[in-house]
Amino acid sequence: MSRDGTPGGDRIRALVEMVPAGSRVADIGSDHGLLPRILLAEGRASFCIATEITPAALDRLVNRIGDHPLPANFELRAGNGLAPLRPSDRLDVLVLAGMGARTQVDILSAPLRIDLGNCRLILQPQGEPAVLRRWLVGNRYRIVEERLLQVSGVFHLALAAVPGILEPPVDHPALTEADLMVAGPLLVRSGEPLVRKYWEIQLRRLKRLSGPGTRGPGGRQAARDREQAERVLEALPSDAL
Repeated sequence: MSRDGTPGGDRIRALVEMVPAGSRVADIGSDHGLLPRILLAEGRASFCIATEITPAALDRLVNRIGDHPLPANFELRAGNGLAPLRPSDRLDVLVLAGMGARTQVDILSAPLRIDLGNCRLILQPQGEPAVLRRWLVGNRYRIVEERLLQVSGVFHLALAAVPGILEPPVDHPALTEADLMVAGPLLVRSGEPLVRKYWEIQLRRLKRLSGPGTRGPGGRQAARDREQAERVLEALPSDAL
């Protein structure tokens, strides 16, 4: 529970704040259905779809919602990935949270994504953010917002991306494209103290993994990752101190 008493409340709040007012939203793999309910209750969304992968999982979602009648602008659907969605839904936003980056990439790679139109993507990957960022850049999405959160000692990333490349997405005077795909092109410029804290923790961990006596491919990879963490820390704005 978060400090507001809801499951994952701080992480959900970050997603809520990335949704433009009045949007038509699909929450893929909605779990508790909390995000759509908040969006509708606060008037931030005009229409929401919450999906689960199977009818059984959807039944569990219905049970979590309880006896409260669903408003006409809130629909529950079962199906894998984007399959429950239709172009006639006229969606503005697709939300994928609480799943691995590779699973998110698999879902977003479905041809139906194109048919759904120019949706804003709001994503909260569980690990491997570089995999997701590379897919976004490679598929002509521009990352417009990145937030790093720390909840109960665990770091979480939330990001928003829109179709169309309007400016160089991964340009930085000191970091390579590979560095930015790991660190986040907007996070490294943000000046947020939490970003520096995250990379300081990462560097300490990588120093232990790549210290004297470490051998083999794992040790060599840790050494490369340590060098990358050092580059990122060096490149962070000085006002993050």
